Amino acid sequence: MDRLAVYLIRFAGAVTAVWGVAYTINAATRTGGYVTVGVTLRGADPALAEGMLIRRHEVLLEAWGATTGEQLLSRGDVLLAALCAGAAALLLPAVLGSVVAGRPFGRGDARRLGGLAVAVAVAAAVGPYLTWLAAAAVLARTGIGGGFAPSSGLSGGALVVAALLLVLALAARAGAKRAEAAGAASADQSSAVRPSRS
Repeated sequence: MDRLAVYLIRFAGAVTAVWGVAYTINAATRTGGYVTVGVTLRGADPALAEGMLIRRHEVLLEAWGATTGEQLLSRGDVLLAALCAGAAALLLPAVLGSVVAGRPFGRGDARRLGGLAVAVAVAAAVGPYLTWLAAAAVLARTGIGGGFAPSSGLSGGALVVAALLLVLALAARAGAKRAEAAGAASADQSSAVRPSRS
């Protein structure tokens, strides 16, 4: 793989990770101000005209007087996504390089694909849980939990991607083992047919 492309991918990952950390830390400077969290409407739908319905009950709630913890948790999904993108940028070039070189699914690729799967799963599952905690804390502080519930925001699509990457990692590991076994058998066969010198 072209060295410039590797540098660009890793640079983009580093910039994304640093931006995510800075964006989250900046939330702490907004302590006491507004915090934005996702919530879900509880109870019956409001009265609507015939033929109308509400497709989504999730709304964004802005609450004044946020604590530092609420601010940080409300951006936890962005932080984890940025950090996982940075980790993926370190793993991805080597995998792409193997494919370009015509030797994909080596033992090292299996570890890297597994790392990518973990990164995607963490960003998809843990990040939304942090924002859920932020919404729960805001609702508890403001006392309006009767009409709203914290919204999870869990990304099913990202979890599917993580599962596919895990399957690829397992396939790469199995392929590497078969290639090693075939290489060992070939070496044994060549040594067996080699004529001995008297």
